[in-house]
Amino acid sequence: MIAVYYIMVCLALLVLQTAVVPYFAFLEGLYDLTACLVIYLGLFRPVREGAAVVLAMGFIMDTLSGAPFGLYLISYIWLFIGIRWVIGYLRVANTLLLPLALVSGILLQSGIFLTAVTLLDPSAAIAPTGLKLLAEQALWALTTGLLLLGFFGYTRDRWMRFVHGRLQRNGNP
Repeated sequence: MIAVYYIMVCLALLVLQTAVVPYFAFLEGLYDLTACLVIYLGLFRPVREGAAVVLAMGFIMDTLSGAPFGLYLISYIWLFIGIRWVIGYLRVANTLLLPLALVSGILLQSGIFLTAVTLLDPSAAIAPTGLKLLAEQALWALTTGLLLLGFFGYTRDRWMRFVHGRLQRNGNP
């Protein structure tokens, strides 16, 4: 049942990112919202649960986006692996780690995208605009990322209570 929750969250983030965010000018430099979900999965969920969701989400994003196929999948996998590697050395409960992990993760994913753009079109002049975009995304990650991580944790807990309540009412333990 947790897979249903993650599918709903992923689709909601996709709709928000593609249908709502482009209509507000002040949200122009906003980072990939689904990357924040990947960071949440890497920080707070078991590897088996997180890896399955990351693979499915990367495939969905690659299918629906106009980017080269595999770009989202690869960036999400590396982001998930990087976050899991970092928490092997640092405590997740450390409040200074969360903003650092968020900003680092968003910059890692954006760096992968900028590298792919550069490799696909070497004549593209993205250095000045790319650095500005990375700075904007880092600021957005600092301001909204912690709220999204809290939202994911809260809604996941609510979903699990809802599912367990329904199962108990139907006579399942």
